[in-house]
Amino acid sequence: MSRPPFPGPTSTPISEPFWAGVDDERLMFQRCSACERAIFPARGHCPGCWSQDLVWQESTGRGTLASFAAVHRPGHAAFTDLTPYTLALVDLEEGFRMLSRLVEASDSTPTLGSSVEVSWRMQGETRLPLFTVKENS
Repeated sequence: MSRPPFPGPTSTPISEPFWAGVDDERLMFQRCSACERAIFPARGHCPGCWSQDLVWQESTGRGTLASFAAVHRPGHAAFTDLTPYTLALVDLEEGFRMLSRLVEASDSTPTLGSSVEVSWRMQGETRLPLFTVKENS
């Protein structure tokens, strides 16, 4: 029995600059020009001050592991061969938090506060920003 294809992103006019950045292996986020808040995921206005004066910036892709959880039962059949996999909440240096997947470079168990960095991987037809624990953390 063949697996269904991996679900792809639903790009909107607001999120399109993020996905265009992903295609170029650039992790993009928005910043409010009025209050300088980092904004992720993409929005039409700042959730802090409601300004619509938002600019796109590139993240370094470096951050710390805020939380993680092992997934043993995938919510979609396309992820069956990946199980178990680790979901991660990453606090990026620029001040925003991102949900992603942790792809480990070693056999070590991640710990809260570990330094992580973006790692670009193909998931079906889509390139995704995933994260790896930095070896020197």
